[in-house]
Amino acid sequence: MIHDDSRERLIRLEVEVKNLEGKLTDACDKIDKMYDAFVQAKGARYVLAAAAALAGGIAGFLVKIIPFSNGLPK
Repeated sequence: MIHDDSRERLIRLEVEVKNLEGKLTDACDKIDKMYDAFVQAKGARYVLAAAAALAGGIAGFLVKIIPFSNGLPK
């Protein structure tokens, strides 16, 4: 048999555990959102690096071609 004092302490403990569960769920949601943002940023970094490599390749190709454009008919 549980005494009244122990029963009240148990009820307060249950309420505190429920509050902690809610806070933990919120923290997990925030961590999931941050992870998703990180993965998107990582993908964007690869796209940006590929675009820079492509632009550098085109610029290098144009640098070699431009001197020959003087001899072309106008």
